[in-house]
Amino acid sequence: MNFVGQRIAEIRKKKGLLLKELAGKTGLSSGYLSLLERGKIVPSLKALEKIAQALDVPSFFFLMNDVDRVTENNIVKKDERAVFRLPNACYSLEILTPIFNKGIKRQFDVFYVVLKPKSYLNQVFMVHEADECSIVLSGKVDVLIREERFVLCEGDSIYISSFAPHNYYNGEDQDVSLLCIMAPAVMKNYLKEG
Repeated sequence: MNFVGQRIAEIRKKKGLLLKELAGKTGLSSGYLSLLERGKIVPSLKALEKIAQALDVPSFFFLMNDVDRVTENNIVKKDERAVFRLPNACYSLEILTPIFNKGIKRQFDVFYVVLKPKSYLNQVFMVHEADECSIVLSGKVDVLIREERFVLCEGDSIYISSFAPHNYYNGEDQDVSLLCIMAPAVMKNYLKEG
C-alpha cells in the first residue's frame, strides 16, 4: 500500500503544506505522517479520514486502484472502472465516469456505491465543494444531513448542497446500492489529467 503514502505526499505538496502543518490539522504526529508517506506503515481508516479531511479530498481517493488508466473514449466498461475496495471496509465504490479523457472536460462525477449492512459510509460526516444527488438502486438507507435524518428506499433520491455535512447509514441486514452524482467533478481536482 505504498501508493497510499505517495498519494498523500503528492496532494500535501500540491497544496503547499509542510508535514508539520498537516500534523497540526490532523492531530497525527509529523513522524507518523513521514513514515506513512514513505510507505513504512499502513494507516488506519480513521487516520486516513483525518488526513483526507485536512487535505479536503475524499478519503477513498487514497485507496483507489487503476487511477492512472487512460480511457480512449467516453465509454467506461464495467470491468475497466476505477474501483475502491478494501477487505474490511464497509463499502465499495466504482467510478463510472471516464477519469482521463483529453476529449472531454467533465463537469460531474458519477459513482456506484455499495454500503454493507449496519454501517456508515464514513466514520465522520463528509463535507465537500460539490453538490451531490444520490438515488437508491436497491435496499434502504438513512441519509444524515447536519442534524436531520432522511430514510430513502429503492428508487428514492436526495439532493445534498455543497458543503453540507452529511453521511449515509445502512441499518438494514442487506447491502444497499446507490448511484451518486457530484458536480462539479470532484476527481479532476485530485488526479493529473494528461
